[in-house]
Amino acid sequence: MYTDPIERLGFQKRQGIHTNLIVLLAIILMAYFANTSHSQIIKYIAVIVIAMFSYCLIMNAKKEGFAAGFCVLLGCIIITSTILISNGVYYVESPAGKYNLFTETMTERIQSLQSSREFLHLYSLFIGASCIGLGLIFAYRPSLIQIKNHLPFEYPYPIWNSKNQQITQFSKNLVSTKEFLTYKEKMLLCRFRYLLVSIDGKLYLVSPNEIIPHDSIIIRTKSSKTLCGISRF
Repeated sequence: MYTDPIERLGFQKRQGIHTNLIVLLAIILMAYFANTSHSQIIKYIAVIVIAMFSYCLIMNAKKEGFAAGFCVLLGCIIITSTILISNGVYYVESPAGKYNLFTETMTERIQSLQSSREFLHLYSLFIGASCIGLGLIFAYRPSLIQIKNHLPFEYPYPIWNSKNQQITQFSKNLVSTKEFLTYKEKMLLCRFRYLLVSIDGKLYLVSPNEIIPHDSIIIRTKSSKTLCGISRF
């Protein structure tokens, strides 16, 4: 049975997005329940499990570019550090002075500190989850945060769109554009809106997330062998 490579790669990408979202939700839930628990054993187990899930997220995002991997790494560090914050509140009440009539009691101050600690946990959890979410957007949906009017009005080369190409001409042996790049080039890929690629002897501007024929050629500069294309910035 013949399977369209475009549909197959699109399905794999959607499946990867859904898996990462499920892992992110699991991390948030585990971090929340660990923060509300006073058991150190539960906290340590949560840290270990979250660290394992975080490793999977970071490795998946890292493949899509430096910005995605950095945001996910930062978010995982923030979430993990919130669990390590002590649940206990320690306060030594100073001796009552002569004019200590309107000061708070020790119980009131402990409750205030406890509320501040809970707010810190929730706020840090929200910031960490936001960083991971931003990293996933960089990795899988960069068009959601791109500035629309930062590129020239007229492009020097046509833009490649694999979905609009003729089936008999281009749809066989399609692979991801990232397969043609070195590890260093993948780390710098977040800087490019389009890459300059030679497809069937013709130059195209290709999105880094597109799929192209296996015999395509990535255009690089002659002197420094760096990628050619249109920058995002």
